[in-house]
Amino acid sequence: MNNVTAAYQLIFIIAICVLLPIKMASLLYKNKQYETQKKSDILMAAIEKNADINVQDFLNKFNPPRKPFEEKMKTMLHLELLWGAILLIVGLLCMLCFIGLCSFEGFDTEYMTLGIIFGIIPIGIGAGLLVAHSNGKKNMEKNKAQS
Repeated sequence: MNNVTAAYQLIFIIAICVLLPIKMASLLYKNKQYETQKKSDILMAAIEKNADINVQDFLNKFNPPRKPFEEKMKTMLHLELLWGAILLIVGLLCMLCFIGLCSFEGFDTEYMTLGIIFGIIPIGIGAGLLVAHSNGKKNMEKNKAQS
């Protein structure tokens, strides 16, 4: 019975880790295809009704204007700083909570390594995001100076 339970757990893990991302990617692809088909249908109907229509202007109305690179970079740097700080604080709080709980006499210290692992992972990701923010800020200032 124990082997059957382990097999079900393995199947569940495979389904979550493999099949779910594949299904999400296929849904995103189908959605993109649907949007493109819908735009082309509208464009074809407009051309059929009015042959003098400027196709490029019509397509520009459909597609929103793209943000300049500098604005995209600022947004990305802001998100890196935000999520880096949040994850760093969450990781520190998680580690401190588990260390504080382990200091109580009735709490099993066996869980301390689990708490430290759950604290170190967000700390590492948060620190990486903060380093990426710092490097991106330096590169952006260097590009401004060259311009």
